[in-house]
Amino acid sequence: DQLQEAWLESVLSELAKYPEQLEAFEPRSCATIVSLRLKRKDGGFYGTPDCKKVFEWMTLDMSDKLSSPDAAPRCYIGQPVSVAKGGGCVLRIALGSDSLRQLVGDVEGARAADAAIVKKLAMLTRMFEEVSKL
Repeated sequence: DQLQEAWLESVLSELAKYPEQLEAFEPRSCATIVSLRLKRKDGGFYGTPDCKKVFEWMTLDMSDKLSSPDAAPRCYIGQPVSVAKGGGCVLRIALGSDSLRQLVGDVEGARAADAAIVKKLAMLTRMFEEVSKL
């Protein structure tokens, strides 16, 4: 479906803006789910315990703690999943029924919502050590 493909391309394009923090994992394995790994500063990837922290932080308004309005949105993404290939863990951004309805009614609004999710993920990954100490 063209709508799903456009959504997938949009999310992958947003991920590509943060190559130091985020990496798509098998990006074309599903048209409605983008799995991604969080990159450690040492070059590896965060594992399940750390991804669970980021997953929780995504649901919180972290703007006061991080002094950034980009940390404010409460974002709901797929729970961390351990992966055998390459080890580690993935988080997921999905085109669910709510986001599909938004995409049909307001393409730019839906893209902005996905961009906010990716931006917050990148920020939390980049600042993981600092946020862990809060």
